[in-house]
Amino acid sequence: LLRFYYLCSMIEFKEIPEWWAVCAQTDCPRSGECLRHQAFKQIPDEEKTWPCVLPQAMKDGECPCYVKPERLKMARGFSNISSKVRARAIRKTIRLRITEYLGSKGSYYRYRDGERLLSPEQQQWILRLLESYDCPTEGFFTQFVEVFDFRRLP
Repeated sequence: LLRFYYLCSMIEFKEIPEWWAVCAQTDCPRSGECLRHQAFKQIPDEEKTWPCVLPQAMKDGECPCYVKPERLKMARGFSNISSKVRARAIRKTIRLRITEYLGSKGSYYRYRDGERLLSPEQQQWILRLLESYDCPTEGFFTQFVEVFDFRRLP
């Protein structure tokens, strides 16, 4: 329980996606252990509107919107692609495949430069791609950071 409170105290407002529903229900029996309620407590007074879980979500003491706080190991950047993939032709092919996977050239550069974080699933896809071309994978990503998992939606 102590670890949970420590984890939740680490939530920062800037981490909370604008689309993610928070919960203001202080009378909920699980509010102290719910990421939605802990995120609600981080919203500054300057904010006047935010998506939220409505009180009627609670049925028979259970809330389908409850989210257990979990941290994800996200990768920030992979700008050292040139040093990891020596052959120019293979490097170009890998860059094109990653660009296609990430959605666009602009997205590729935002992920490559660390402006966007790569999820564990995206990291695995990229590493499998490198392995399929017999490229080294060790140290491919620039750095790793742990963030709360706000991907889940009920």
